[in-house]
Amino acid sequence: MRRAATLLLTALSLLLTGLLAYADAAQDAPALIITRDFSSRYAAYGDQITLSYTVRNVSRQPASGIVISDSLLGEVGHVDLLAAGASRTVVARVRVTADCVSAPQVRYTLDGGEHTASAAAGTVSLENVALSAVLAFEAGGEQAVTLTVSNQGSAPLYDVKAVDDTLGDMGPAVERLDPGESAAFSRAARPGRFQCTVTAVSSAGKDVLLRSNELLSQAQAAPPDEPRSAVLTIALDGDGQVVATLYNPGQATLRDVTLCDAARGVERPVSFVPAGSPTHVLWAARPDDGDDLSLQAVLRDGTVLAEASISLPSAMPADGPAEETGFEAPDGASLRMNEAQRTYRRMIGLTVLALAAILVVWRLTDRRRRRLERRKRLRQRQESRRKQQGKKNGEKTA
Repeated sequence: MRRAATLLLTALSLLLTGLLAYADAAQDAPALIITRDFSSRYAAYGDQITLSYTVRNVSRQPASGIVISDSLLGEVGHVDLLAAGASRTVVARVRVTADCVSAPQVRYTLDGGEHTASAAAGTVSLENVALSAVLAFEAGGEQAVTLTVSNQGSAPLYDVKAVDDTLGDMGPAVERLDPGESAAFSRAARPGRFQCTVTAVSSAGKDVLLRSNELLSQAQAAPPDEPRSAVLTIALDGDGQVVATLYNPGQATLRDVTLCDAARGVERPVSFVPAGSPTHVLWAARPDDGDDLSLQAVLRDGTVLAEASISLPSAMPADGPAEETGFEAPDGASLRMNEAQRTYRRMIGLTVLALAAILVVWRLTDRRRRRLERRKRLRQRQESRRKQQGKKNGEKTA
């Protein structure tokens, strides 16, 4: 009984503590939550951006006299009444001529008292677009040209492309170029005049256009009697992908080279290999694990420059090590101390369950105690009756 009473008192104290904490959290937590979204965090000088303010009533009572304001714009909206669980969105526009800070706040009346809630401050930056494009010959000769595009502004640039009237596209577009970053585009050069046009899209959605410097190439083809050779190697990278490396040890650029897998009929063209430089080719058409892969570097006229082969390792057994994955939070509800209301509701629920379990145990223990006491009293009565019967029998005998 003492143990049951102790457990009951402990559960009651936990329940009381949870109720008090829940009351304090409910009193401190704001009934209204305000959020703000920007149409863009960057803007060109004089452009307008749109700010969306959303107010949500997370309490169980309606709020009235709601005034939405922002340090950037002043008062931006007014809502007479907002029911429990309802939300309202107000839209405002502002013209940007300098960096500015938005700090939203909402004032409202609930239970006869005035309250305030705010959102985190956010900055809208004036976009400074500064893009440079330098066209130059690659080191080691005038056999290829390289265009270096640098973002010297204050905001990211997107979809950066480069095109030359003579060479065409300089390479795949760069999806994003952050401030301070550079991207290089390279193409084989032939005699002619080159000047690239660079296009991009700014963070504010503006089109960016830039012309590079002009470059004149006098590159000539290699003499017919000059010996041509190459070194071909095949290896596996860290991800298990097959990489073929073609090295040009000569003094002239190798052009129109094709890597061939004659056994499987797979070919990969290589536009050019600069003199004294290697060119790496990812061989996507990988054969089955455990097979041999043989490649040839062949010129357009059928001349075989180099050959190489590799024996691929067998595949890892099915019970091999599993791929490591990042931690994923379990689905469903979880105790999060930063959500006081939900946490204390669960605490109250657990406390009620503990009290119910304690009451059940106490009830069962009490029944067993009463049953044992009844048996004890019954044995005492029987023993008393036997003694009285013995006395009577002794008296009769005497």
